[in-house]
Amino acid sequence: DAAIDLGSSTARFKDAYLSGGVYLGGTAAANKLDDYEEGTFTPTWVSTGATFSYVYRSGTYTKIGNRVDYNIYVKQTASGTLTNTLSMTGLPFTSRNSVDSYHMTSIWGSQTASSQASWGYVEPNSTIITSRITTSAVATPNFYGMANGYWVIITGTYFTS
Repeated sequence: DAAIDLGSSTARFKDAYLSGGVYLGGTAAANKLDDYEEGTFTPTWVSTGATFSYVYRSGTYTKIGNRVDYNIYVKQTASGTLTNTLSMTGLPFTSRNSVDSYHMTSIWGSQTASSQASWGYVEPNSTIITSRITTSAVATPNFYGMANGYWVIITGTYFTS
């Protein structure tokens, strides 16, 4: 037990094709890595009464086990009611459904109000990021200057079931 190496620094294997997972650092269920994925998704702004047009929008993710890391870049214009709550939909996996599943998100825009930082969170059991500002108020399309077509960057991590 634990006496045989698979390959060495001078005799490496090229590819490994496994029908199950791989155990790293132990044989307990918590040590089993059985999922790795990279991909893209299409992020979409949602705000009651507002409509959005996109110059560019991109979402990328890496999923390792039940952890999802994501990056979003969106350049858009908005019209209509620009003072209502702003959310981003379209995350690639549904978040874990438990009270400890509010996962923080970093949000920055080219015209974000300079006196307040913005942030957000992924809601439990959803694919939605809800945006906020430091005053605990909701962030709105106006907060990011979306009527003029500025950009917004969002990055974060959340967990799936």
